[in-house]
Amino acid sequence: MDIVEVHVVSVVASPNSGRAYTLLFEEESPENNIPQKFLIIIGAIEAQAIMMAIKKIEPVRPLTHDVFMTYVLKSGAALKKVIIYKEERGVFYSMIHFIQKDGAELLLDVRTSDAVALAMRVEPFAPIFVSKNILQEQNKLVNESTEAKKLFKLVESEGDIDDEDDEDDEDLLIDLEEQLKDAVKNEKYEQASILRDKIKLIKKK
Repeated sequence: MDIVEVHVVSVVASPNSGRAYTLLFEEESPENNIPQKFLIIIGAIEAQAIMMAIKKIEPVRPLTHDVFMTYVLKSGAALKKVIIYKEERGVFYSMIHFIQKDGAELLLDVRTSDAVALAMRVEPFAPIFVSKNILQEQNKLVNESTEAKKLFKLVESEGDIDDEDDEDDEDLLIDLEEQLKDAVKNEKYEQASILRDKIKLIKKK
């Protein structure tokens, strides 16, 4: 099976899909500098776990994915890579490749959202690969979908902060950092990730 390395671009709330979220991927090293793209729909818990890894937010208490990876590392094993190997009726199937303490390889068939959340709890992130055929087919679907293209464009254009309160940057930073502390303390990680992005953008000015 030919595979292609991809990376997670972002996690965004899925329009008109209740508590579902969309996980966006892009090809890591495109030959023509135009990365192929695809997306999958995931649940809120997995979206939160992935978002926290992207934003490097430390939870007050460890999440399930954190506990699992702590066990893996303490047992002497290592997560080497994730391969998204099959898509069927919108469901993506993934395999996690572990190397155990004795050097033996262990393969686990898991949900793609869980596989990605675990891969992003390795420093640096474990590589994620997808079947070349799946990537080509899904990239075509993205290009044919107005909604999908909007989601990728939204992520690419994120960043502008509209300071409606006319506060200076220093006061705004203090306020946002206090909000961030409260969000993390109360385990509102989605809100925390948004606040952290705003803080980074202000500091870049």
